[in-house]
Amino acid sequence: MDLQTLVDAFLVDDTRKVDKTGVFRLNGVDYQAPLELARTRISIRYDPFDMAIVQVFNDGKRYEDAYPLEIPEHINHAVTEEKVDDPKPTGLNYLKLLKEKDQEGISYRGGGPDVP
Repeated sequence: MDLQTLVDAFLVDDTRKVDKTGVFRLNGVDYQAPLELARTRISIRYDPFDMAIVQVFNDGKRYEDAYPLEIPEHINHAVTEEKVDDPKPTGLNYLKLLKEKDQEGISYRGGGPDVP
């Protein structure tokens, strides 16, 4: 018995429906199947510990392996981000002001006309 036969014996078999764009979903990941299999039901075989390669079969014929679909992020290079200038320093030190306020202590005199 050769090594490939032994590896194939432990692959998981499943069936999936390929959508019109040639994509099927397996365990929450989209895979790209050969486009000639669009809108068909396919048999797949895969190693659950290595999902990078998924074997694709249809009507007893093996097709090109499916691979995880990676959709690149759309970036419009014509649009550039505006640079935001850093705010000008105010010269105020919030922590220093808090420390000064804390050292003043609490005044129990309200300073209003009713307070003796």
